[in-house]
Amino acid sequence: MEVKYRKVKEENRILEIARNLRNNYGPTYLFVATPDAFYFDSCMSIIEKGYIDKLFESWIPRDVQEKYLKLLNEFIPK
Repeated sequence: MEVKYRKVKEENRILEIARNLRNNYGPTYLFVATPDAFYFDSCMSIIEKGYIDKLFESWIPRDVQEKYLKLLNEFIPK
């Protein structure tokens, strides 16, 4: 799994990262934290769809995600 922080979610850059990870490491997952949301998906899925999905609330509830987004934004201003 690769974890990245981005001030802005740029789909083209995310797709490029996913391709590089898959080519260099095989099956991997990508977690992206932005000031607005968290994103998570397998690199293969990102490549197939052309975008990364938001982190599912069924995996991590919305209130928990909001708590950690707030913490992230305290340390890394927008």
